[in-house]
Amino acid sequence: MRARREFFLLFKEAVNNLAKYAQCAQAAISLRYENHRLVLTVQDDGVGFDPRLRPRAAATG
Repeated sequence: MRARREFFLLFKEAVNNLAKYAQCAQAAISLRYENHRLVLTVQDDGVGFDPRLRPRAAATG
């Protein structure tokens, strides 16, 4: 059950980020089952970001 909730939260965050930051005209979200794992892919034609400039996540315990 916990995995379902975590997956839902991940999916929700991906969609929220598209809406808030991507500034895209089109987006595609796919979900597939591969090698006993769920694989979520999000693609868009938005502005993107430079991963070198994003803040590092704080360590959590």
